[in-house]
Amino acid sequence: DESITIDVDSLDIDAEPADESNPADEDESITIDIDSLDIDGPDEFEHIAADEDDEEKLTLDDAGLTMDDLTGNDENYFPDLVDAEQEYDEHLNIDEVYPQLEAGLDDELREAEDILSEESDFVKKPVYSYGPGSVTFSIDYSLKYSRLRALFRLLVPLFVIRMLPHFIVLTLYGVLSLILGGINNIVTLISGRAEKDFMGIIEKTLRYFVSIQTSFFGIVDEYPVFTGRKDINHSLQVDIDYPEKSSRILAAFRVSLAGILIAALPHLIICALMNCLLPVMYLMGILCIIVTGKLPYSLFDIISRIFRYSAGLLAFITGVVDKYPVFKF
Repeated sequence: DESITIDVDSLDIDAEPADESNPADEDESITIDIDSLDIDGPDEFEHIAADEDDEEKLTLDDAGLTMDDLTGNDENYFPDLVDAEQEYDEHLNIDEVYPQLEAGLDDELREAEDILSEESDFVKKPVYSYGPGSVTFSIDYSLKYSRLRALFRLLVPLFVIRMLPHFIVLTLYGVLSLILGGINNIVTLISGRAEKDFMGIIEKTLRYFVSIQTSFFGIVDEYPVFTGRKDINHSLQVDIDYPEKSSRILAAFRVSLAGILIAALPHLIICALMNCLLPVMYLMGILCIIVTGKLPYSLFDIISRIFRYSAGLLAFITGVVDKYPVFKF
């Protein structure tokens, strides 16, 4: 039923010639009805209508599927996921796990509440002010202490032998820091600025000294880090922010040694009195750890305050900071 556009020149027939007066006819093709021509056309014409009506169709059989596959559950397509889910349900039941988790959390919450229920004087920890020329000091309170290490600390001679390498290294570092501190004070007198590299060694010596003290008295369960290196995983953290400019007057006091001791005399007296209590608190703390596996927070807080106070005083005397220590624990 459709008309087909063909080029009449391709057919071996006589057609009416184009009007020579109309040049546009030379470029146009002639549309004729193939049925009006009494000719045998190419074989392709016999199948044109049939090809246009046919459509390519893909049946379920060709795809290897059935209606059950299309309307079935997801487990037909993802059997591995279904098996994994069933296995997960068989091996892990949240109803069975939750009571254990809840019991463990309740124990931890009760311990935390016991700590926070201590008197506010012990909960609030004073720290030195931040900024240039300041000392920051902190000790992490542990909920569990080693009974074996506490018993080892109770046997003082054996613990001293265990700490002997640290004592030797600390002595060497102390002598080096004393020499560099004297040179550093002379440099400060001349230039008004301290040498940062010298102050870094003095800071490490100070951190090492405090680390040995806190480990010896048991409020820090770990052993000290050699040479006072910084270790973010250690319970004790001591950091010093060096002043932008150092005081020539205080440097002169430190060179004379007597001058700085006189300036710090009130703090030295207070520190000496507080240190007299350390042996008693040390014994109490060790016994508590051996019996209960814990150090009472109030006792931990008092001892840590004493060491914080001593660290700030030593930083001032050695010259790594110029801020006069505050009368706070």
